[in-house]
Amino acid sequence: PIWPLEDRLNDEEKNRNAAGMCLSSKYEGSDIDFLFKSTYPSFPDIVHCKASCTRLARDCFSLASSRLRRGLCPGVRQDVFFPGFPTLKFLKYDARFEHADVRVFQSASKNASVIFDLEKYSSDTPNVAVVAKQLLGKSCHVGWPHLVEASVCSVETEDTVFKVGTNGKGAQSHPQTQRGRS
Repeated sequence: PIWPLEDRLNDEEKNRNAAGMCLSSKYEGSDIDFLFKSTYPSFPDIVHCKASCTRLARDCFSLASSRLRRGLCPGVRQDVFFPGFPTLKFLKYDARFEHADVRVFQSASKNASVIFDLEKYSSDTPNVAVVAKQLLGKSCHVGWPHLVEASVCSVETEDTVFKVGTNGKGAQSHPQTQRGRS
């Protein structure tokens, strides 16, 4: 650890290692145009700098504890699905606490984890062929929380795969058994 060596630093080194002023840069477009001299020898000067820089007080990011709210914000709607924000509101599931050796960042969790068991099938679960026909060839967003747009090219279950087909009429679903896939 570095902290035991802190007392060996001189005042200049301690100041260098301390947190400095906060800066906010803003692109100004054609309003300004000046030569910004680099303070580092390995970085070139910026010939046509079009950004302004404002110094901010360090305490401008502080928030009084009285302004913090525990729980839901007023007016939040829990009965609505918002794309991109995961919710369990519309899923059927059972949940329990369990010491399940869940691994987070390659380390086993020390405390009990919340385990969700989603109901596999029910009478109101749509047929996978119907879902595949509705989704194949359409775009969706994947990779929460940093969503990116993706195209649905296949819908799969444990034993069936539906893929996009090209017959001039758009996406078609073609069931195939898993054993037959390569």
